[in-house]
Amino acid sequence: MSDDRFFISLCKTLICDKLDWNPEQIRQRDYEYLSHEIFKQSKVDLSTTTLRRIWSNQYKNTPQTGTLNALAQFLDFDNWNDFKLKNQVSTSKNVETRVDFSQRKAIVLVPALLVIVLGVITILTASSKPAELDLSSLKFTADKTLYEGVPATAGFEYDISKIKEKVQIELSWNPYERVTLAPNKDFYTGVYYYPDYHYSKLLIDGQAVAFQPVHVITEDWHGSLMRSDFEKRPIYLEHEELFEEDRMEVSRSIIDKYNFGPNDTLFSELVFSNPMLDTISINDLILETSVKTIDYGATRQCDRLLIYLKGEKGFAMIPLTEQGCYGELSLGFSEKWLQGKFSDLSNLETSLETWQDVRIEVSERAVQIRVALNKPLNLEYENDLGKLKAVKFLFTGLGAVDHVYLYNSNGEPLFVDDLSRSRLNH
Repeated sequence: MSDDRFFISLCKTLICDKLDWNPEQIRQRDYEYLSHEIFKQSKVDLSTTTLRRIWSNQYKNTPQTGTLNALAQFLDFDNWNDFKLKNQVSTSKNVETRVDFSQRKAIVLVPALLVIVLGVITILTASSKPAELDLSSLKFTADKTLYEGVPATAGFEYDISKIKEKVQIELSWNPYERVTLAPNKDFYTGVYYYPDYHYSKLLIDGQAVAFQPVHVITEDWHGSLMRSDFEKRPIYLEHEELFEEDRMEVSRSIIDKYNFGPNDTLFSELVFSNPMLDTISINDLILETSVKTIDYGATRQCDRLLIYLKGEKGFAMIPLTEQGCYGELSLGFSEKWLQGKFSDLSNLETSLETWQDVRIEVSERAVQIRVALNKPLNLEYENDLGKLKAVKFLFTGLGAVDHVYLYNSNGEPLFVDDLSRSRLNH
């Protein structure tokens, strides 16, 4: 029990570091937020009472294994035993060996910190490698990096025969799709169900050590319906279903067709993933669009919309939400991440039930985001995002997009799509 108490204390410290919490000033809404975030990541529902009991040390016996596993997974470890193994204490030297969470986050969530070379393995520098791990024999390559249409099966050749640790492959952004590779084999195929610019990762004991880009493209905009934000196999929408006169829309008639009810969890996604975007630099870009959500009878609060700009070296994620809800947002631009819990993102609030204009301007690593008539939100980032590979809109529920215009910072048109059925003026 004393051993577990130490690791529980360490785990709480790391979680507070991750969330930028003051351990002496944790409130009820903080526990509610943590409970929500743990469920999103581990699908384990920890009550606020359980979390409060752990943080206040009001437990006589060690918390249940499932509870400890969920806390460890929130810190990107496989389970509680994995957390303890990688955070051992050297009693003889009285030195605590801890995983630097900020580094883990940079490796897993921000691929923009790496230089990705198409078709060639990218190995992290020695400072980012797991301690005392020899990667000289490691091989990880994709049979090709461009696939047309979904689903798409990609083949990966690998050599991990001299690696003693557990090696996994993660095809894209979904950590629930990690697969452990067999050291006595050398080939693995993965199926991509979403058109996108995917960052395939090879992980050793949960830490990314190699990347392969896989670009799954479609000729035009592609629409999908999902029952979860971690849905592996979405419902593909017919091309003609997406366009309503002069706009692109995932309409209520579509969910009726696919037997979704007003109480069902529903996400809809609209993606343009095509090499014609390759000439556009995200670092010199103006995006103008108009968006709204579609009512389908559900009683929901804090609807959200995410706009993604996927680049060859990283991505940007710009969220919009209803009035009063910005505390649940996360905004990402390359290595720059802002959470509504700790940053004022109120300028990203608007009434999503009506058409709202959005303008995102990027120039010399400075970003200005303007939503409707709100004051602009400004931020700066450092790491190059590279060429644009995909533009994506993700709605909680149903949504519509009126137009997508891309210019450079001089106002010269780069991609102009009015989304009318008369199609396309690129």
